Amino acid sequence: MSIKVKIPTMMLKMTGQNSEVSVRAKTVREMIDRLDGKFAGVKSMILSADGQINHHFLSCINDEDVRFLDGLDSALGSNDRVEIVASIAGGESDLFPFTPFSIFH
Repeated sequence: MSIKVKIPTMMLKMTGQNSEVSVRAKTVREMIDRLDGKFAGVKSMILSADGQINHHFLSCINDEDVRFLDGLDSALGSNDRVEIVASIAGGESDLFPFTPFSIFH
């Protein structure tokens, strides 16, 4: 079955600027392997050294975080839509010395 996968902006260069791609997969793990087969380097970006989804990424099946399902072994169905979301973090700099929470401390 073919699954539609929404790709985060930071990975568009890897997918030839395609923000959505289709792969055939039955689990999230297989989906990541298939993505890596089509777009080299995707797996090493999404997965951490211990083989789990990197904490900089969120993977959702139909808006449900896979961490609250079966993780990488979460099953995929023919009508599922997977979204890979890259987290965005900020910090303190000389130009902007406050983080959103530092003003409350």
